[in-house]
Amino acid sequence: HLSVNSNIVVIFGSVRFDFIDNRFDSLIVDTITLSPQSDYSRICIPPLVWVKFTGLDSHNILVNCISELHDPKEQENVALDFFDHFL
Repeated sequence: HLSVNSNIVVIFGSVRFDFIDNRFDSLIVDTITLSPQSDYSRICIPPLVWVKFTGLDSHNILVNCISELHDPKEQENVALDFFDHFL
């Protein structure tokens, strides 16, 4: 997102999140995995941080609550292979 926070919780299954953050003139790349069985947490993703998520189980459910009403013009999408250059 360009201006809103995303608050994500995995409520079923296991989901891997890959992040690319270049907001501060340096590139930070990180990966975490969330699952209610092992790490029931909420992640808060600030604006301008790229995120890719991948379901690791056969069925996965995540909840994404943003800080404003959804506006498709407020987000930017890239091809998934964009992350391959950094991870």
